[in-house]
Amino acid sequence: LWLDADPPEIAASDQSPIAADAGDGDPAALIYPPGASGIDEARMFSHRELGRNAEALRKVLDLDREARVLGTSAPQTAMSVVECILPLIGEGSIVAAGADELSNGTTLVQRINAGKPDVVFASTDIWKKMLAVDVPGPRRLKAVCFGGTPKSKVVESILARHGELWNTLSPDGGGVASCGRIDSP
Repeated sequence: LWLDADPPEIAASDQSPIAADAGDGDPAALIYPPGASGIDEARMFSHRELGRNAEALRKVLDLDREARVLGTSAPQTAMSVVECILPLIGEGSIVAAGADELSNGTTLVQRINAGKPDVVFASTDIWKKMLAVDVPGPRRLKAVCFGGTPKSKVVESILARHGELWNTLSPDGGGVASCGRIDSP
């Protein structure tokens, strides 16, 4: 994963495999907290921290090792890293929604219907876009909301459509601090 590199640097990089000599305590990713204006404000996460966060979230959400994940968060956020790592700790798969898809609730629901993910990670605003369209989504999936606790109406709508809602909190923009199931508005 390249989370903090310039596109020209990536394009010019050697395409040969990188030697796997990184240890579990070595840096794996830089995560920017909300409102960060530069690299000095980024927090470094080790391979161990990322793996531990992803494995803990997989267990809390009761996802099997082959889970299919649809991610919608921006690549510099803690949730995007966890979304990407989560299926890799098993034999699952990740589909990241593109920027053009994030602005269109219909396209996102169609992406969910086509990909049949087990879990969808999205902010409250993105869930609202998906709930606003008159395209039926799959009944059963684990809906995970991040970026704040959703209002009662959104909770009610997600539960009615998908049957299961979880909320993750990351107060400092770092790793997932907590994840809890919401059973009613």
